[in-house]
Amino acid sequence: GWTGPCGRIDDKLIRQIADESSASGLTRDVYLCGPTEFMSSAKKILLEKNLPPDRIHIEDFGTDVHKPTATGQKVEEHWTFIGPAKVTETPEKIIAQINGETVEVAAKEGQSILDTLLEAGAQPPYSCLDGACMACMAKIQEGRVYQVDPGILTDDNVVNCEALTCQAKPLSRIVKVSYDNL
Repeated sequence: GWTGPCGRIDDKLIRQIADESSASGLTRDVYLCGPTEFMSSAKKILLEKNLPPDRIHIEDFGTDVHKPTATGQKVEEHWTFIGPAKVTETPEKIIAQINGETVEVAAKEGQSILDTLLEAGAQPPYSCLDGACMACMAKIQEGRVYQVDPGILTDDNVVNCEALTCQAKPLSRIVKVSYDNL
């Protein structure tokens, strides 16, 4: 009974759908997942059609997109570094803002921020634990973290110091994150 479009999604169909949405007066969120070229092309078209960037969500399982931008003692070529600090120190403390409350726990080198918080009894948001859903995203407010697997982070997330805490591991003495201020 389906009467809508069928087949491969191409630029023409994306433009058509964007135009129909715009004509209807609806502002929608768009979720993209697929080959890199498809997502880049679709995002470009949607931005041209004046869809606000914060309404475009991309699920990207590729790991070649995010290369490290800093160096330190523990640098691995494929790590994604997030946060303003340029030093690599022994992690000691994680301070997290969760639902308006501040939680402070001892950091564990090599353990994700999310695992450390959960182990301490805190209740941060999370879902998949795999870096594929963004439910555990937090803003790094102080310190530096790395992710061996960038998951579905975009370049904008990295620039904005947003990390997937299920993947992010501390690299500085103190790491302060906020789940509340994204």
